[in-house]
Amino acid sequence: MSRVEVFAEEKGLVSHLPLLRKGTLVAQNPAGAYDITGPQALDEDEKAVLRAEVEHKWRLPARLFLTIATCSIGAVVQG
Repeated sequence: MSRVEVFAEEKGLVSHLPLLRKGTLVAQNPAGAYDITGPQALDEDEKAVLRAEVEHKWRLPARLFLTIATCSIGAVVQG
C-alpha cells in the first residue's frame, strides 16, 4: 500500500487513493476480490461490475473491432 500512496502522490491522484487501494487488492488476488474486508471492501455495485467483466470479457464496442480489422488490413497491405 505504501507504493500505491507514493504513486498517487507522484501522479496527483491522492483524491482517488481509496479506489486505487481497492484496485491494488483486486489485482493482487482476483479470485479473492469478493472476500476483501475492511475499508477497502468492494461495495455491491463494484462487485457487479467486476462480475460482469469476468463473465463477459469479450463484450467490447463494435467500433473497437472495426478499428482492429482496419489496422490489420492496413498492415497486410503494407507488407
